[in-house]
Amino acid sequence: VDSGGILAPGDDQNLQSEFESLQVGALDLDGTLLLQLSSDPGLGNDCLVVDADLDLSGSTLDLQYDSGALDGTPFIIASYGDAET
Repeated sequence: VDSGGILAPGDDQNLQSEFESLQVGALDLDGTLLLQLSSDPGLGNDCLVVDADLDLSGSTLDLQYDSGALDGTPFIIASYGDAET
């Protein structure tokens, strides 16, 4: 994704919608990764699933979340190859 572009695995218009994941091959992201998080652990969050190399060195992370408290719970926002980031 080029600089200025946005990659959003979920529905970026509605934080109450179903959270989603996007699965791709190798990814070099120079734009923005827009992810939605929920304070309700039962709902999960958006996630990027990359089957090969993942390069986020030129990217911006934009996290949007509902009105609940994100109380220190860890979130998996991306996975690549066999590891989680």
